[in-house]
Amino acid sequence: MNTPFPAWWKRPLRGWKGWSSAAAAALAVALVSGVIGHRLWPAPPKVILTFQDWVLSSLFATACGFASYFVLRWLLHPKRLRALFFALACMLTLAMLAFVVENWRGHLAWQRAQALAEARGFLLDYKAHIPPAIPDEVNMAMAPFFEPDRLTMTATNLRDLPSGAAKHYFVLEPISPTTRNAPGFGSWQLGQRLPLEAWAALCLSNRLPIQVQEWLREQGVTSVQAWQASLRQKHGSSAAIVAEMLRAYDAPVAAFVEATRRPQCRFPIRYEWGPEARLPHLNTLSKAADLLTLRACVRLELGEGSTAHEEVLAGLRLIQAMETEPILLSLLVRQRSCERLLQAVWEGLLAGRWDERQLAELEQVLEKIEFLRELPRVLQAECALALWTLRGISSGTYAPKEVVGQEFPFDWPRWPWWLPHGWADQNKANLVRYYLDRVAPVIDPEQCTVRKAAAQQLEAYWSKHSSDDGEGQTLRRTGPYNFLAVGLAASIPVQRLAFGQSAVDLARVACRIERFRIRTGQLPDELKDLTDEGPLPPDRITGQSLRYRKLSDTKYQLYATGWDGRDDGGVRPSTPLQPTRFHPSRAADWIWRTADD
Repeated sequence: MNTPFPAWWKRPLRGWKGWSSAAAAALAVALVSGVIGHRLWPAPPKVILTFQDWVLSSLFATACGFASYFVLRWLLHPKRLRALFFALACMLTLAMLAFVVENWRGHLAWQRAQALAEARGFLLDYKAHIPPAIPDEVNMAMAPFFEPDRLTMTATNLRDLPSGAAKHYFVLEPISPTTRNAPGFGSWQLGQRLPLEAWAALCLSNRLPIQVQEWLREQGVTSVQAWQASLRQKHGSSAAIVAEMLRAYDAPVAAFVEATRRPQCRFPIRYEWGPEARLPHLNTLSKAADLLTLRACVRLELGEGSTAHEEVLAGLRLIQAMETEPILLSLLVRQRSCERLLQAVWEGLLAGRWDERQLAELEQVLEKIEFLRELPRVLQAECALALWTLRGISSGTYAPKEVVGQEFPFDWPRWPWWLPHGWADQNKANLVRYYLDRVAPVIDPEQCTVRKAAAQQLEAYWSKHSSDDGEGQTLRRTGPYNFLAVGLAASIPVQRLAFGQSAVDLARVACRIERFRIRTGQLPDELKDLTDEGPLPPDRITGQSLRYRKLSDTKYQLYATGWDGRDDGGVRPSTPLQPTRFHPSRAADWIWRTADD
């Protein structure tokens, strides 16, 4: 009667009754566990179980029950139980000690990172990077044309937007969403002009953009086929046919040009929403650049250089005025839009359609576009935003997978309580060190050039922390101290940014060369002849002057060395790998003009 445990734990299994009772108990435990697991864990998709599946599942559950019974019977001995409790107490003590040590180490690492950032003038408070408000009368973003973008940015619920707001994203779309193999916009990087014949063929097909269809209905056109047949009869040239279609965009383009006459720009982005802030104006800018490039090239072909100049200048003014946005995505979209608009500048220079006043205004606006000068400030803001997001993850405001994306391996709704918060501090410290030690040294702040050695170290860093899963996707290698930092750290496309700035520089120099030719009647012998009106931009890779060669009285070469920093002669490849796409890393030189252009 003084036994410490019930007698049934010590009874041996005898006879069919004992074994049947044990089997029934094991099955009962399995069923109860299944019911409890179904209640606590999301159920898998329902499937039809066969009789064999039921039998095998029952046998497995019975075996697990017997194993559990004998293990518990062996453990629930006074001596073994005391040893088990002692081992559990030791493990719990070690876990709590490791928890405290990790929190303390994370706290110290975060303090050191903050001190280092303060010493280097690196602002870690995201609110410090938010641009100040400006009066509405000087703000491009407050013009009536951008009202749908403002409503989309500030709406708490997108369902509350007016029905007409969605049409704003089609008024600047020059291609129908259903069009396959749409004609491109040319490529000045590869020496290719706008394919006017392909655009004319698109106008004479039934796949017209939504804005053109709406415009035809307003004009009272009942049959699109009849309108297209009249285009074939009235206009013989491809440029005239495309210009007739582009009349549908006169009203929205005029509103866009009028909006960009204001000197400054600040869109009402909800910066306090952090990573959930909406940026619909970037889509508007990208489509506007495509449409303005198409219109300008067509008008230059028809001899309407004044209107083309006004529309290209409007797009460049908006790109320059948006420099206050501390968002890397905004910088990349602006750069891509600027490269698109330079197609019209390039074609106008080739055809000699710009006069000296227009060239001076283009050069003046291009001189203010400094993507590389903006990059350090934008990277500081990206680091501050990533820290804000990481604090939101550790506090439970954001789910890690919603912010980091599919690269995050766990579907945690919030920061788990069983993970030390010191790991979050370690991730924050590693995030700051990534921007301070890896990203910041890439740009020389004085000359605004790329430090090639630092850029190669940054590429090596991402090569070390990433791998290919065999299906074309990149996986980032992580550990407890950087599993969030690696996901939130921005992968900086240094090559693309360097090329974007070089493209602006080449366009500036080309405008000044053309102005020199208009004034003197001949091309300059070297770029030093153009420095009377101010210094010229350097090669962003080597820091030396851009490459220029006068070949004749009317032909010249103008280019920058490519990513390798070597002068390969400025000759375009005869057969590029992809004739319609340009990759800065694959091009030997970044060419603006050759003798064959």
